[in-house]
Amino acid sequence: MPFAYTLPILPPPMVEPLLCGIVLGLVPITILGLFVSAYNQYRRQGGMFGG
Repeated sequence: MPFAYTLPILPPPMVEPLLCGIVLGLVPITILGLFVSAYNQYRRQGGMFGG
């Protein structure tokens, strides 16, 4: 019985593609939103660091 605790409990096969799709969908949207927010602040304040 040395291999009793070595095998992980496998999730259903649908969970990983769904999670992968969620992550691949959210990460670019989040990065794009951060860049848009930074650009709006830059344009409104007239320069970097609040110039």
